[in-house]
Amino acid sequence: MPHPEYARRYGFAVLLLVAFAAQCLVFLPLGYGPDEDGWGIIGAWIAIKDDGFYVPSRNQGNLVAELLYGQLAHWGGPLATSGLSLVLSLVSLAAFWKLCRQVLDREASLLAVAFVASNSFWVLRSVISTDYMPAVAFFLVGILLYRSGWTLLGILALAMAGSSRLQYAPLGLVFILASDWWVHRASGGLRRLAERAAMFVAVQALFYVPVFIASRLTLSFLNVFMPEEWTTFSVYKIGRALYKPIQLLGLPATVVIGASLIASIGLRRYSRPDLEKPIWQWGATGAALAGTTFLVYFAAPIEREYLFPVLFVVAALLAASRLPRTVVFLGAVLMIVDGYVRADILEVTYRPRNTPCDATHAESARLGLSVEPGVLAQYWKVSAEAGACMQETMARHLSEGGLFGGEVSDPSLVPDGLLPP
Repeated sequence: MPHPEYARRYGFAVLLLVAFAAQCLVFLPLGYGPDEDGWGIIGAWIAIKDDGFYVPSRNQGNLVAELLYGQLAHWGGPLATSGLSLVLSLVSLAAFWKLCRQVLDREASLLAVAFVASNSFWVLRSVISTDYMPAVAFFLVGILLYRSGWTLLGILALAMAGSSRLQYAPLGLVFILASDWWVHRASGGLRRLAERAAMFVAVQALFYVPVFIASRLTLSFLNVFMPEEWTTFSVYKIGRALYKPIQLLGLPATVVIGASLIASIGLRRYSRPDLEKPIWQWGATGAALAGTTFLVYFAAPIEREYLFPVLFVVAALLAASRLPRTVVFLGAVLMIVDGYVRADILEVTYRPRNTPCDATHAESARLGLSVEPGVLAQYWKVSAEAGACMQETMARHLSEGGLFGGEVSDPSLVPDGLLPP
């Protein structure tokens, strides 16, 4: 029987982590997932293995994720690739725990980790085959290595994060500049800061050489395909960019947490004076990362998961704040509920994206109370139908040469389920 003191200090966080584990076990066997980007990642690997040349899954390529998920899909199918996402999710949470422990006590650190694990979008990306988990895992591990004195390995890991998703490339550079500024400013070692930043840029650039070649030696791979109304500075784009961050947490959780933070501003006072300076240094670095994330996100406000770095900053802020644990726990529970039942003050109209599997995107929205299935409930509902459609579509492309410009010469190289019956 757990000691009452341990139950009081860690009970809330443990309950949230148990809920995360239970959800992952339920959703993990459902397949590659409904995100068409995941199928493109596997397709890029098939092109390398079958035709011997690199065809990026999207403009930016995301080479590290394409190699990891493609090889695992060949070896073990969807369970292996989704299992990799879950492992990388756990690695991310473990690295976040280690980072929090540098400035927070054990209780606060565990609560921060549990808060992230309670987010329904984090749960979803932990059990499907997309490139979010490699990017976040390499990014947090890179920060941990860099802060622990393993500079070269840290830079390599940060560059691998940027190669998994391009948005993490500027984040890696901002982290190095912000982190080293505190260390080297007083000692006059700004030259070392510049050298490390240049080293990161060079390593990051090497990862993008294949997609640069595939783009015929141009920078066209930096373009992002978006609906026309998203590419201009408009009220529609501003509204979309401002409201999707609220949807990341869910409206009820955002209201509860936001109101509580406003009512209780300030970091927790520590008895150890040596922790005060590191907390504020970490806070400044976190603010720089969050600000950069929002800038990158505003350029292309497409998916809420673009804001995962902000989720970690918010979790650390909540854990370090004066808020009672019950308030943070309530916010986390509301995020869990939001994954299944989403309450909103917007009624959104969707339209087809003219893709083979009836994908849609938001066309317009108006004020009005709405209650609809959350992201995890939607995934449960459409997983079988969407997965079957994408398998059939990809198999047709492969057999007709429509995806890579040639037929599959060796069917054994294609992951199970991706060839026509």
